[in-house]
Amino acid sequence: MALTGQEYLEFHHAMRRRKDGPRARELADLFGLTDDLDKQVGQYSHGMRRKLQVIAALSHEPQIVILDEPFRGLDPDAAAALRDVLAGFSRSGRTVLIATHDLLRAERECDDVTILANGRVVAAGPPRRLLAEHGGTTDLESLFIVVTGLGEASEHRKSRIAGLFSSTPASETAASEGES
Repeated sequence: MALTGQEYLEFHHAMRRRKDGPRARELADLFGLTDDLDKQVGQYSHGMRRKLQVIAALSHEPQIVILDEPFRGLDPDAAAALRDVLAGFSRSGRTVLIATHDLLRAERECDDVTILANGRVVAAGPPRRLLAEHGGTTDLESLFIVVTGLGEASEHRKSRIAGLFSSTPASETAASEGES
């Protein structure tokens, strides 16, 4: 991309008929991107691009923000900063909708989750309530397997994996059989 990070943010603000405000600069500072805004986006790492996208999405202070896998590609510090920024955004009365496959993160950080299977809602609500309703599930990953009907496939996969990593590697078995 030929635009610099700053030009990218200005473009997003122009599309929303807003001037580049202090919120974008504050967010860039929080994500450690301030010194890189004069570089072309094409020179950014995946994590830097993700940070820039989040800054563009949040800097105009929308009432709702929809993010697809926002933590993917972020280093631990940037992921923690994003978590804190999204929590602050939510506390201010705004809505954050995250599409993710990271069910452990969703369980820890989301007030409500919706699990889809084949385009249909199969479970929805606060994680703790969902886990309580499905006794025997200890986390959202286990719950997902139960409510989507993937339990049998999961057990079959575990059985196949156990065979792959038995206590005696196949190469040792073949070698010992050749010695007799």
